[in-house]
Amino acid sequence: MTSVPSQYTDSSYHARLIELGSVKFQLFVGEAATVELGKSGLKLWPAAKTMCRYLESELQKIAELKRSLGRPIRILELGAGLGLPSIYLYTRAVQEGIPVRILATDSSDASNQLLDANIKSNTSCLQSNNSIIGCHTLKWVSDVSAELMSAKEQVGGDFDIVMASDAVYMTRSIRPLLYTAVAALGANAGIESHGKIALAYETRALEAEDMLIQVFY
Repeated sequence: MTSVPSQYTDSSYHARLIELGSVKFQLFVGEAATVELGKSGLKLWPAAKTMCRYLESELQKIAELKRSLGRPIRILELGAGLGLPSIYLYTRAVQEGIPVRILATDSSDASNQLLDANIKSNTSCLQSNNSIIGCHTLKWVSDVSAELMSAKEQVGGDFDIVMASDAVYMTRSIRPLLYTAVAALGANAGIESHGKIALAYETRALEAEDMLIQVFY
């Protein structure tokens, strides 16, 4: 772990120690984390830890998928914010010797700067010749965007797993979120394919959850 980067040393930011099992992380967190200010990605939201626990339970399946495909698993995080699930999965995958290509994304420049700092702080000491992790700007849109195509190029093709934590809180974001997730899977989407979308969220708006169920199922 490293010290807080110089641009995050004022009172608006602080370092927070996160412990998940035997793994510890230091995340740089912003104080001004509100949806209204467009800075929701500066806060650690509850479902991020839930997603980490889910990913831990899926590690063996991810390893089996790697063996089946014969290549590193490509994973996209939407609305990554501080990036905890991506950082956790990368760390555990490296520890278990599972090659992965992880791209953590957010639509906000402020969030992406903090996301990049968190990724570098927590993964720079991990040695892996076969795994990579990075961050990328990606807005959710109802079309295949240049940003999404660029994201796929960074990992070598369509994603195998798309995940998002606490991204379901406004009805207007549901369809763009799910469209982006399906477009990210590309040829790996569909009932007969291996592509997977994993969502972890805390119910805040029942109408958003109802729409999620209608659209998703």
